[in-house]
Amino acid sequence: MKKQSIKIIPSIPCFEIWYLFHVSESRKPYSIGRGVGSPSQTLIRDLKAAHPWFATYDRTTCKTLYDNIKSGRDQACKHAARTLKEARKENQNKFQENPSTRVHLIVQKLQSIA
Repeated sequence: MKKQSIKIIPSIPCFEIWYLFHVSESRKPYSIGRGVGSPSQTLIRDLKAAHPWFATYDRTTCKTLYDNIKSGRDQACKHAARTLKEARKENQNKFQENPSTRVHLIVQKLQSIA
């Protein structure tokens, strides 16, 4: 039997950072602040302001989002990788880099299989 492994693929503060990396190189950290909402809420506000694709973004109704953002996939992969590299230079703890995602690792693996 082949040994299986599980890889952790966090997105900090939330998955929407992957979407933001399609249209932005921002490394703005997201944290809890007085009167601004949760880190996720703050990121989603930034996402909605970043590009018209996301103006009406809602986590529960994003079925057509893929068609809009697929052209930015390579850019998102580059931004995600660069963000992790820069976080390492800043000595941020692994899997706690803010902001960051490792979704690009899954995307790149799937692309190599396809």
